[in-house]
Amino acid sequence: MSLSLIGEEGSNDKSAAKAGTYAAKSDKFMKAENVGVVARKNGADIKSWLDRTTLTGEVKLSSVANDEIRGDVDLSSGEMSIKGAFSAKVLKRK
Repeated sequence: MSLSLIGEEGSNDKSAAKAGTYAAKSDKFMKAENVGVVARKNGADIKSWLDRTTLTGEVKLSSVANDEIRGDVDLSSGEMSIKGAFSAKVLKRK
């Protein structure tokens, strides 16, 4: 799973993630913007992206520590959806 989250007003791509709710329908800040799912079938990656123009739902980050986040995701777009608890390493841009 790949998530692109927009943080609080005044933050940028170098700012650390913060616990909170990131809604798909937020205007500018605290927003879940891009969601992709990668699955493996017969040794090949199958990539699916939820359409950001019809994206609904939210991502709740319950814990943010160093390079790991934990939370719950409940997002959908058309017939595609992703829902459940997760923990993930944060990838930092160079």
